[in-house]
Amino acid sequence: MNTAQDLLEATVKSEPLWSGVDVSKEWFDAALWPAGHSLAASQMRDLPTRRFARTREGARAFLEWAEQRLGATPRVVMEATGSYSPQLAVWLLAERPASRPAIINPKTAKDYISSLDPRNQTDAMAARALARYGMERAPSPYEPLTPERAALRELTRYRLVVVEQRQAQQMRLQEAGQVALVKQMIRADIARLKRQEKKLDEAIRAHIRSIPAMAQDIALLRTIYGVDWIVSATVLAELGDLRRFATARQLSAFAGTATGRKESGKSVRKRAKVCKRGSPAARRVLCMAARCAVRGDNDWADDYRRLVAAGKTKRAAEAAIARKMLVTMRAILISRKPYERHYAAACA
Repeated sequence: MNTAQDLLEATVKSEPLWSGVDVSKEWFDAALWPAGHSLAASQMRDLPTRRFARTREGARAFLEWAEQRLGATPRVVMEATGSYSPQLAVWLLAERPASRPAIINPKTAKDYISSLDPRNQTDAMAARALARYGMERAPSPYEPLTPERAALRELTRYRLVVVEQRQAQQMRLQEAGQVALVKQMIRADIARLKRQEKKLDEAIRAHIRSIPAMAQDIALLRTIYGVDWIVSATVLAELGDLRRFATARQLSAFAGTATGRKESGKSVRKRAKVCKRGSPAARRVLCMAARCAVRGDNDWADDYRRLVAAGKTKRAAEAAIARKMLVTMRAILISRKPYERHYAAACA
């Protein structure tokens, strides 16, 4: 017959082990959450922490330290920090697939840490808080990008940067005064940015052609009015295979195109707003596509006018069209059929 101590030990062994990691450019701070550790915020300072170099060797040293302290490989949770977190996650997965690192939204991490009302704000404290977050919430593991998708994302993201710079310079040219030299330099900068944009377009097209399956998907998506090849490429680079989402709602939430309400009692009744979580690049190209599409004579424009007539602001109506475009893209890829009006109606 099992004793109370045996049952306690079995319970502790069955609980998952977690490590919170606060990542920076040159190093990362790691904290361990042993099984059975108290949830009390005052006990968080007892969590063991250590700093490691943000290198493949540092990742290996961290795992060895964690396994020595915990007796097993912990799951790892970190917040998104540019390219630093995904790179560290790839190293951890290569060393120990069981680590199954999770990368969470920085705002989520910030709000969670603030909710603990910490006395100090240090890298070690953030790592301890993330370890507690992992134990409480068990976030889904990070899915590394394939090399093909990683390259496409890098190309499309830099293209957005170049386009933004070109548009800013064009606006600056309109506001330029009487100094001829300033105008000359702005025009030269615009010409340079246009050349860069053209080279990036050529590189993106060549990359797409090198991946037949992606080229076929983009060809299908381009049958949707307002969705050109760069919108399709950016969405696939940022969100991956749209068919992997079980429902259109899941896709909208992941992309940050879903709306959220803010209500409290009788006095707070704010308009629903786009959540703006997920990929800003995907959301931006979808909104640009929607903004262009609603100016024409097409199904999207009809939907847009109905939304505005129903009381939505123009920006909210454009955001709704962007969301409809996205879920229609998913439906097109699932059905493998070119765009037809019923997709937008059935999948919205």
